[in-house]
Formats: sequence, structure tokens, C-alpha cells
Amino acid sequence: MKWNWGWNIVLVLGLFMTMIVVMVVKSVQTKVDLVTQDYYSDEIAYQEQIDKVENAENLEGSFTWKRVEGGIEILFPEALDGENFKGTAFLYRPSDKNLDSELTIDGLTDNTLFISSENLIAGKWTVKVDGVSGDKKYYFEQRIKL
Repeated sequence: MKWNWGWNIVLVLGLFMTMIVVMVVKSVQTKVDLVTQDYYSDEIAYQEQIDKVENAENLEGSFTWKRVEGGIEILFPEALDGENFKGTAFLYRPSDKNLDSELTIDGLTDNTLFISSENLIAGKWTVKVDGVSGDKKYYFEQRIKL
């Protein structure tokens, strides 16, 4: 058997087909979790969500986070009345819904919220904070990578 350009074509096609089969098998095995189970009813109430985001954006200052010893601190805008802020913080893990958790917020000290690292593993997270301060509703969202 002599090696010529015909065998090169057969080899390239064989490698290409192998790559396609591997990609199909990997994509079928990838777990995909829905963001929410009740997607359609959540979409109907989305205008209220838009108003909450707008209220948060109109505040002076920014919603950020920083890593501290023992966890992370979520920093709220200075203009927010943190002592009267009530709501929930939802920690969303896109790759595994079993790691998602929810915290109740009943007032903030120095406009910060501490989240212990015992429940957080390294990777991508989205922190979603929904709450009320006074008569205004707010929604903050921050993506973090630990």
C-alpha cells in the first residue's frame, strides 16, 4: 500500500467524523437547568421588574461586591436607606441548581451584606437582590466569579 493524497483525504474525513461524534455525545451529556420553573408567569410580571431595576439604577452609587475573609460582602449604593431595606438575596449558580440559595435581608449595616463562603464554591455566580426600602422597590443583580 502506497501513501498518497487519497489516503490523506480519507484520514481527514475520518478525523472530522470522529470529532463530530465526540461533540454530539458531549452535548447530549451536558446538563441544562432552567432558570425558573414557572417561566411564562414570570414573563407576565416583568414590567414590575423593569421598574425595580430602574429605581436601582437611579440611585447614586453602585452595587458591587468584594472578597473578604470568610466570604464576600455585597456593597449597596450609598443613597439606599440600608437600615430600612427588607428583601431577599438569591444566589444563583448557572451550572448547578442544587447550589442555589436564598437569604432573607432585614436591614443592612453600613449598606453591606455579608455572605459566608461555606455555601459558595469556586465558579460563576449571580447574586440577585430584590427588596423594598421605604416606598420604593429595588432590584440589583451582580455576576461574580469566585
